[in-house]
Amino acid sequence: MAGHSGLGYYLRRVLRVSLETGTMAHLLHRVTGLLIVVYLFLHIGAMSYTYFDAGSGFDDLMATFASTPFLIVDLVLFAGVMIHGLNGLRIMLFDMGYFSRRQKELFWVMMAIAATSVLIATWLVGAAHGWW
Repeated sequence: MAGHSGLGYYLRRVLRVSLETGTMAHLLHRVTGLLIVVYLFLHIGAMSYTYFDAGSGFDDLMATFASTPFLIVDLVLFAGVMIHGLNGLRIMLFDMGYFSRRQKELFWVMMAIAATSVLIATWLVGAAHGWW
């Protein structure tokens, strides 16, 4: 099937479909999963850099990670992990036969839990670092 593979085909297909709850759940799950994998590789790379750096490389890296831009990235990572994890839990419940007729409602409940968790985490990090 020529032309039925690759990123271009996938994007054309996704953009042609309206963003209903199921499509949004699918896209969020894929995007957050990819971002978590990218972060994991970057994290392993940064930590392995300190292994080869003699001296205070680890302390310098930790000081960089404690800066405001990196804390914001950590909060975005936390949001991605919460969305991905709770959507995965929703999928598991559906696969086991629970909430099969209430998938949309369960999706929005899980996203509300994720949003609440991210807001609490943001408040805690901001309070600990004097943002407010």
